Amino acid sequence: MEIFGLEYARVAAENAEFPAVISEQGEFTHGMFWRFACGIASGLERDGVNENALVAFTSDNLVTVLAMIIATSVRGARLIVAEAAVARAGIGKPSHFYRTAEMKGGKKFQVIDKAWLEQTDPDNQQQWLNARATPESEWLCLHTSGTTGREKYFFLTQRMVLERSRARAQDFPFQQTVLASPTNVMSRLYWARALGTLVHAGALIDSFDLEFWKKSGVNLVVGSPTQVFDFFKSDNLTRKFPRTEIGGAKLPDETIRHLLKHFDVIVDSYGAAETNKSFENRLTLGADGTIQRRGVSLDSQVEIISADGKPCAPGEMGMVRVKNPYMISGYINSEEATARVFSGGWFHPGDLATWGDNNELVIIGREDDVINLGGYKLNAGLLDMFFSHVKGIKEAIVFQNPKSKAVSKVLILAVFEPDVAKYEVMELACELARHKLGVLLSPDAFRPVTTIPKTLNGDPDRKACRAMVLKYSQAEASGADHA
Repeated sequence: MEIFGLEYARVAAENAEFPAVISEQGEFTHGMFWRFACGIASGLERDGVNENALVAFTSDNLVTVLAMIIATSVRGARLIVAEAAVARAGIGKPSHFYRTAEMKGGKKFQVIDKAWLEQTDPDNQQQWLNARATPESEWLCLHTSGTTGREKYFFLTQRMVLERSRARAQDFPFQQTVLASPTNVMSRLYWARALGTLVHAGALIDSFDLEFWKKSGVNLVVGSPTQVFDFFKSDNLTRKFPRTEIGGAKLPDETIRHLLKHFDVIVDSYGAAETNKSFENRLTLGADGTIQRRGVSLDSQVEIISADGKPCAPGEMGMVRVKNPYMISGYINSEEATARVFSGGWFHPGDLATWGDNNELVIIGREDDVINLGGYKLNAGLLDMFFSHVKGIKEAIVFQNPKSKAVSKVLILAVFEPDVAKYEVMELACELARHKLGVLLSPDAFRPVTTIPKTLNGDPDRKACRAMVLKYSQAEASGADHA
């Protein structure tokens, strides 16, 4: 049967002495970890958690998080991260609430601690080999903001999670993967990579100590570009790690060069929770110091299409669409969003992109990055890059002015380099923009800021920028002190 928990039970039995989790306190072998998961499953059974249950859970304890994931799999229960947005999602009220002691939570949360586990029978493993789940049972409830700017929830079935992990087997060489991450253990990015590691008998590092990573033989680091960049920002390594897999944002050359000081290969992955990993760009440093990019097709169809639905030629900008066997069918209680991004058997993530010279997928921006000015269209993502490369500007974001009667229809927030003459830099940027784009398409209304609003993925957040402008505008109109 295509049940993730049962497949892991088989892997754990056949690789019982191999490490599953490595920390400064010692190792959890796969045999030990499976027994721990059985202990959690016993506790869930005692509490009446079955195939009709929706379990809400929160923790920052890696072993307990992964054990809960496995335990809900064999119990046939659905699992969701306990967070405020769940109440707005319309997926139904969770039947059971759990947390570990270090997490905050109300009276409805049961605390999983040592005493809780001592009431279970973790050594009685045989009973869990007759799981309540079926391959099509809804299991992991995830969310994504996608193109609508708000949370949309969906379920992954038991079969889908297992097939996604198997599809990425080459990312997790059997018994060889040692994975570390600076990301939160409750994130869907971490769950996907951690489950892939476990089911291929690899090891997970339970530590944020970079020296410990080196000693433990880490050969794969995953996270968002911002997380990985910040984690390695000040470290001077005497040797490189083999590989980092990142995704979720455009990578400036400066970021790539910095990361290639620490990694042999950057795998810039493209995909979504709706589709699994679908494509990757592999980035390395050439002998002459240049960045080498190569697009690698995976087991998905990834196309860039024009407005009339025809495939784009290399260098031609269009919209990305993806098709593979692991796609979800839609979102929970969100028919409009489902109809908008799923059509004709394709998933439309809303990304603007081109094909590069070496088949690399070059993400330019988002569909909602296009600003329509009375028939003239501006690509805000391209303008971000244009202004961010002006000498004296560290980072910039371009967005449509939300005030309908404003003189300036497009605004630019800019973070300036220290000790520069900001107004001179602004004038230079505007002059360059007029030269490149013409007077009609040249935004020129700069606002100096200390930080640029970002989404959770690290992308520029234009929606937050527009909301900020409206907030300050309303405050000015009311005479409020908003300094």
